[in-house]
Amino acid sequence: MSTLPLRRRPVPASPIDEALFDFIAAHPVPAMPFDPRWGLTKLVSGPGAILDLADVAGRRVAVAVLVDTCSNAADAANFALLGIDPGCDRQALADRLLQEAEAAMPGSRRRHLEIEATDLFLDWEARLVARGYREAYRMYLMRRALDGPPPPVPPLPDGLSWGRPTEATMRSQHDAVRRAMAPVPGSSIPDFDSFAVRAMALAENHGLILQGDRVAGFLRVHPPEAPGGEGDVGLIGRDPEFRGGRLGDVLVAESLRRLHAAGAGSAVLDVAAANDAALALYRRHGFAVSETIPVFAKAFPEAGPLESPR
Repeated sequence: MSTLPLRRRPVPASPIDEALFDFIAAHPVPAMPFDPRWGLTKLVSGPGAILDLADVAGRRVAVAVLVDTCSNAADAANFALLGIDPGCDRQALADRLLQEAEAAMPGSRRRHLEIEATDLFLDWEARLVARGYREAYRMYLMRRALDGPPPPVPPLPDGLSWGRPTEATMRSQHDAVRRAMAPVPGSSIPDFDSFAVRAMALAENHGLILQGDRVAGFLRVHPPEAPGGEGDVGLIGRDPEFRGGRLGDVLVAESLRRLHAAGAGSAVLDVAAANDAALALYRRHGFAVSETIPVFAKAFPEAGPLESPR
């Protein structure tokens, strides 16, 4: 495989260079995985997990990270591309970024590195296998048109009510998300402090089904950037102790209602291909699979504390 004459910039521990955020804002990837400022300060264990690549002239060409502070069933760090110069050689850049990600893993908190075979790594399955990766699971992107009002939201069972994140509910919300999502392939749960910062900053995007201050179910949606655009169902789940009340149907219906009210022309979500119950739920509400994304993983058993590159 070819490589570009790129070099990795050392990233200071604090503060992160504002020019890095400016680059991401000017050259975002089509599907930004998270807010860069939150992600680069809360989802990585240190500057060694930030991959800041420049060409021989010192011009920044890409920014990616290893998300390695979140807990997940695979004990995996997730590669996430945040910004890329559209004029670069994407395939050669992918090869160099993968080299840098693998080089950073021995200093990571996690024992596996996960790579989605999409975007930069589209059609890379054979090359990933040759480098020691294996397919770990598959994710589905599912979409639904919102060209008219969605069906009404079913009423909540007695004793439950709708609410928004508050300091009183935050611990229960984090616990409910962790219990519901941690076993699901592709789900990574931030620590409590990082989760709370983000949830309170975007409280209007969250909906909670509450029993007093206890969270029984939760949702997070991201409205479209422009009227008629695509809205995102970022998160849906219920505490396992509240199974059997059809809260999943209530949460999906409320998510669609919110996105339609925000002007979305369609809704998108992702779900693990192995999650049969969630697939059936989303199909009941009109979603259909539009894309399949294989996720590959490689073990790095000697992982330890991250350090910034020299």
